[in-house]
Amino acid sequence: MLHETYPWSMYRGLWSKLPPAPKGDYLKVKIVVITGANSGVGLEATKQLANASPEQLILAIRKIEQGEKFLKDLQKIYPNLKGKVISLDLSDIENIKKFVLNIKKESNRIDLLINNAGINPNFEDGPYITTKDGYERTFQVNVLSPFLTTILLLPLLKNSNDPKVLYSGSDTHNIAPSNRIQNAIENDKSIIKSYNDEKTYYNPTRY
Repeated sequence: MLHETYPWSMYRGLWSKLPPAPKGDYLKVKIVVITGANSGVGLEATKQLANASPEQLILAIRKIEQGEKFLKDLQKIYPNLKGKVISLDLSDIENIKKFVLNIKKESNRIDLLINNAGINPNFEDGPYITTKDGYERTFQVNVLSPFLTTILLLPLLKNSNDPKVLYSGSDTHNIAPSNRIQNAIENDKSIIKSYNDEKTYYNPTRY
């Protein structure tokens, strides 16, 4: 376990009083897309977004039934909320492409994209797992796929007068060694291939 090496900022954050969420209909003319919208940070963020009266709120999640139920619950609280649940599985590149096509059927623009979805393989020793696309699972879901999603949605973001792209992150990145990236650069090798190397994979630092 790496508990003793956790950054102090993470512990401090547990007891820090956060500023209140903004109030009002500041998203009134905004089309918002949030990934991982039905659990954890994404769920709480989606509640706040719904309260801000977006023009449309698109929930990008893996489990459609859970998302539909969550959206209906939100619409009971906010009857005027226009929402849509669209399937998105970041461990499947073809699914990401289908997601983008489905988004385009709903709207010709996106004003706010929140890349929140991700996975945590925990900090115990664990097995090396690849996706069907051949990439190490955590690396694809947390890094490659959010980037790909954003790139594929750029045409819709460019149609907005004030586009924004946000990424959820974690303080635990402070404990991840940077030597893998440095070695790849110094030896003129692919950073992606370096993270995809099963021989050097170490689960506790991957998240």
